[in-house]
Amino acid sequence: MLWALMLIGSDGQPDHAEEIAKAKLIIDELIEGKFNAVEADHDARMATLLPPGKLAETWEKVKSQLGAFKSLNGLREETLQDIEKITLHCVFERQTFDIILAFDRAGKISGLHFVPSGSAEQWTAPRYATLESFHEQEATVSFGKWQLPGIIAIPNGKGPWPAVVLVHGSGPNDADETVGVQKPFKDSAWGLASHGVEVLRYTKRTYKYGTESNDNSDLLTTDDEVVNDARAAVDLLSSRSDVDTCLVIVLVRTWHLASLMTIKKCMD
Repeated sequence: MLWALMLIGSDGQPDHAEEIAKAKLIIDELIEGKFNAVEADHDARMATLLPPGKLAETWEKVKSQLGAFKSLNGLREETLQDIEKITLHCVFERQTFDIILAFDRAGKISGLHFVPSGSAEQWTAPRYATLESFHEQEATVSFGKWQLPGIIAIPNGKGPWPAVVLVHGSGPNDADETVGVQKPFKDSAWGLASHGVEVLRYTKRTYKYGTESNDNSDLLTTDDEVVNDARAAVDLLSSRSDVDTCLVIVLVRTWHLASLMTIKKCMD
């Protein structure tokens, strides 16, 4: 098991040489078109989100936009609970792009993202957000003993408002779904709240709790990782007097797209 091979560096901190080497190998496999080898290392959730053939399609789209892969120009590693996140700065023919890999405690790929490099940049509010038209309030999404910090973006005014719950894609993520300089959930929440929609975003359970995300870490299910907390988030929004309980929408981030599911909770 990969995590059993973790070394200790000279500074006393964990040395994630095995994970880094594996991340570099995955880049080589993508370049060489060995997509089956990469897919064989997906964890169960990634295998569902990224079925056979989808990775090859995604890589071809990346190359068509960026040109041929040229070189690896450094990397960054980060430990989030029991998840190891490796960001590889890749130079393509037309642009530098980051490939971000997350590995679970068994060494399986639990997240894979392609994003523009932006290490020198700072996040800025999107142009479509009107800051004076909404405000934000802290919240907690609760399911049993798991307490997830959240943020509700609330339009200024009386309401009741239609509401949206933002549900994460693969891998551990904070409430903003931060990837490099990008914060797509914060962008979405601010944009929607600027147009009269109340939005709840929250920290993913595996980001906060890691292997403690359920009572048996060897049997982590999609319900444990995503579904139960999403339902709790819907219940939280639906209990608010400023929300239209007939129109609570769940926005789920999938591999390529965000899928919408409308939850009707009309009260008599």
